[in-house]
Amino acid sequence: MGQYYHPTIMGKRYGVQGWLYSHAYDNGLKLMEHSYMGNNFVNAVLRKIDHQPMRIAWIGDYANEPYPDVPEEPYQRKIERAKFMKIYESVYGGCGTVPTAPQIHPEPLEGFDSPDRFDGWYLINHSVNEYVDLGKFQKENGWVESWMDRDGQKVSYWMAVHPLPLLTACGNNRGGGDYRENCPDFDLVGIWAFDFIEFADYKPVGFTEREVHFKEEW
Repeated sequence: MGQYYHPTIMGKRYGVQGWLYSHAYDNGLKLMEHSYMGNNFVNAVLRKIDHQPMRIAWIGDYANEPYPDVPEEPYQRKIERAKFMKIYESVYGGCGTVPTAPQIHPEPLEGFDSPDRFDGWYLINHSVNEYVDLGKFQKENGWVESWMDRDGQKVSYWMAVHPLPLLTACGNNRGGGDYRENCPDFDLVGIWAFDFIEFADYKPVGFTEREVHFKEEW
């Protein structure tokens, strides 16, 4: 079955400030239904971290499975299960309860409605002193999709996976619509979950560039 995701915004002490619902932005709930540069749902999350670092976790509804003896996912190595489940249940509910954290609906950040608008912009991880150059990422990992419109004219559009949902995903590879093992840098999915992340137009001094190459393979 398909796995559904709620990006979750947290403060310094992991207190959930709110979570976003993709259907409110006319997007699908599955990870690879909305994880694209220029997507309005992802741009709404960017609004929350625009020059303001916040903890981010893109939590899947299958992420509540028991932790294995040997942790399989990065978030399982950085946050104990009891704390994770408290956050998970505040977003999804559990044991007959309803979510206690508020659903929020920030407006999508304007000016980023296509992949080629990200030159000079960065995802900055203040927890591990890393950054992703979004303009460079798009150029190295984007592709062109083409189709015929109703008038028989060829239409082409630049596409690129957005690294933020994948870098912060919890529960990937447990349901339909996830980022799969045959795709590049599968092992990097989730490495930034629960970290302080900022979207900004400056390259942080002294930080290390994190090279990622997320791209769907068909």
